[in-house]
Amino acid sequence: MTFVQKLAGSLRLARPDRGMTVLTMAVALGVIACTLSILHHQDSLLVTSRYSAVFDINQAVSASMRLQLSLADFERAPDEAGRETIALRTSILQNQLSVLREGEGQDLEVLRADGTKVLATMTAESLRLDGDVATLTGAEAGRYRAVFEGTNVPFLQMLSVANVEGGDRLRREQGAFQDSIATLCGLLGCLLLIGLLHAVLLLRRSASLARLADRDPLTGLANRRVFAERLKLLEKAAHRRDRAVLLLDLDMFKAINDTMGHATGDALLVALGRRFAGISRDGTMIARLGGDEFAAIVEGQDIEARCEEVARAMRAAMAAPVLVDGRPILVGGSIGSAVARADETDGTDLLRCADLALYAAKGVGRGCHRAYDATMVARASERRDLEEDLQGAMARGELEMHLQPIVDAASREVVSSEALIRWRHPVRGLVSPAVFVPVAEEIGLIEEFGTWMLRQACLRAASWPESHRVAVNLSARQFESGMLVARVVTALMASGLSPSRLELEVTEGILLKEEHDIVGQLEALRRLGVRIALDDFGTGYTSLGYLNTFAVDKIKIDQVFVRDGQHGPRSAAIVETICALAQRLGIDTVAEGVETEEHLAFIRKAGCREAQGYLFSRPLPAAEFEAYLASRTGRRASGLRAA
Repeated sequence: MTFVQKLAGSLRLARPDRGMTVLTMAVALGVIACTLSILHHQDSLLVTSRYSAVFDINQAVSASMRLQLSLADFERAPDEAGRETIALRTSILQNQLSVLREGEGQDLEVLRADGTKVLATMTAESLRLDGDVATLTGAEAGRYRAVFEGTNVPFLQMLSVANVEGGDRLRREQGAFQDSIATLCGLLGCLLLIGLLHAVLLLRRSASLARLADRDPLTGLANRRVFAERLKLLEKAAHRRDRAVLLLDLDMFKAINDTMGHATGDALLVALGRRFAGISRDGTMIARLGGDEFAAIVEGQDIEARCEEVARAMRAAMAAPVLVDGRPILVGGSIGSAVARADETDGTDLLRCADLALYAAKGVGRGCHRAYDATMVARASERRDLEEDLQGAMARGELEMHLQPIVDAASREVVSSEALIRWRHPVRGLVSPAVFVPVAEEIGLIEEFGTWMLRQACLRAASWPESHRVAVNLSARQFESGMLVARVVTALMASGLSPSRLELEVTEGILLKEEHDIVGQLEALRRLGVRIALDDFGTGYTSLGYLNTFAVDKIKIDQVFVRDGQHGPRSAAIVETICALAQRLGIDTVAEGVETEEHLAFIRKAGCREAQGYLFSRPLPAAEFEAYLASRTGRRASGLRAA
């Protein structure tokens, strides 16, 4: 088996199946050829072993001698009976000579040399005798006898040589037959060896497939199937022990994929998989369920303490940065856990409880661990109710568009407004967008809501003063279908609003996404005349880099800098720098979160052109905003178009 294993190792080709197939076919063809050769040599051996040519020569010699005896008898006492005997013997001799001339005896060398002359003499004399037999006399019989007796010595010599030559041929055929048998045995041995080699390779492949079936191909940890089987096995064990399940989701992993590429994300997962593998011991199994989801099964005594210990170990494994292409990447994770006693909760409920705990951990903040408690069920039920209500909110007419004015920082004149979606629930009342917008993102409603907001904002703004613009926020999900440009064009055409009066606000996180050609869609919108505003500027990853590569029309400075700017010199310096940079680049600036006169004075001093915040107005329902706008312009907004 050692030799077979070495041979199997030497045949690790790029395409081992193809190599083995070609080798097997070549040996099989060799076996077929060798088998045909054996059959041929067997036939030759059978022919040679019968000594047929030597036998024919012997028969001819015997027939000649019998004819000679009959001629001698006729020479002593000629009679009709003797004449008939001579005729018969002559005919027999002619037949034997004919066999020698035309049969297998021609293969013998002796018949192709001197034997030809002997045969010719005997044939000629036998034909002459056959013609003279009717009138044959005793004297003529004696002459014929003498002629035939003169061929006895050459004929007997030819017989002796034929015996030797036939023996040599027999030995040659036997040798060739034996060689073919040996070759066939060798080839059959090769086939057996190949069969063993196939078996070894199949066993190795089977073991490899078994490992692949049990392991996550990226990290080498146990996969989802093995995790589920282990959980079920623990549940059905005859002597169940206390057990716990931990679920871990990496924080901001999608942002890493979007900004640094999927190869970097994969490398990060591989490194974390190696670290987590060190925790998989002593009754603990770590598995990767898919994407950035990991899970652990813990069993044994003092299960709460062990569960907390494993959670700490998982957080510790993520604490140190991971080096990918020489670049350190720090990632955290949210962990949810649930514990089941030996006589409690089946595996499905345990997993569901851990999932609820994970959801609670994400709600608290990144890098947290939360253990399951009964209140989480109520919160999950409330979340499901919220999702169900949100599904039908648009059909029931519960969505509203509110607008918040944006003013010139120097004159306080309203120059534009931001359209904001609101949900007025018949029981819950006015639901905060911070509550329902993330849910709409998760359940796939945000694109429908965003399209509705585009239409409503364009229709309303078309009746406002020509100098007044309206801004609409965009979600990353609205870019995924590739239909955003078409929907914006449809909203503009249906309302008659000029493209230059529509602003679309995007966050830096949206610009950082590489998929769905987001930048290409935004550039197409700018070519139509639509303005693009960069929202929450200063809180993302590469603001300055994108100002260099992608042209925007407006920067909205995040409110955190505005609120801290009065008392924090660092925030003040950041705001002043942003405003100076925007002015040099010909980009408008808006400060968000302006709530006091001090805030307004600060942003004016920093050089910000426009302001937005509660100092001027909270977001208002569309009708109230139009009344507000009319009061500020001194005439009804709805009548401006007619004017």
